Amino acid sequence: MLKLTLTQVQTNARTYAVHRLNTSWAEGNGAANSGVTWNSRNGVNAWTTAGGDFAPTATASTATGTVNGATLQWDVTWDVAAFLAGTASNNGWLVKDAHEGTGAEFVFASRENGTPTKRPQLVVTFTACP
Repeated sequence: MLKLTLTQVQTNARTYAVHRLNTSWAEGNGAANSGVTWNSRNGVNAWTTAGGDFAPTATASTATGTVNGATLQWDVTWDVAAFLAGTASNNGWLVKDAHEGTGAEFVFASRENGTPTKRPQLVVTFTACP
C-alpha cells in the first residue's frame, strides 16, 4: 500500500492516480540541473514526454476529500509483485491528478516533513508460504 499525507487541500475534492514510472530518474538537491524536473528525468536527460515516462493505465486511484492531514492510499500490490518478479523495473510511481489543469492542486508531505508519520510510506505485508 502506497500512502501519502495531504498537507494542503482545496475546497473541491480531486482524484489522484498512481502510475508506474517506466524510466529511471534522479532526486535533486535543489541545485540547477541536479535532478528530476518536468522536462528532465535527471537534470541531463529529457523525459520522452514532458512530465514523465509512465504507464498510461493507472495502477490505482483515490479521491482526496478536503481534509488537511488526511492520508491517502493506493493499492500497488501488483506493481510490487512485478518489481520482485523482475517483469517490471522499479522506478517508483508518478502521482497524477486524474484531471490535470482543471483546478487547484493538492500538496503531499515529502520525506523531509518534520513529522515522521506524515512522510510517504510503502507498506509491504509479507506472508510466508506454508
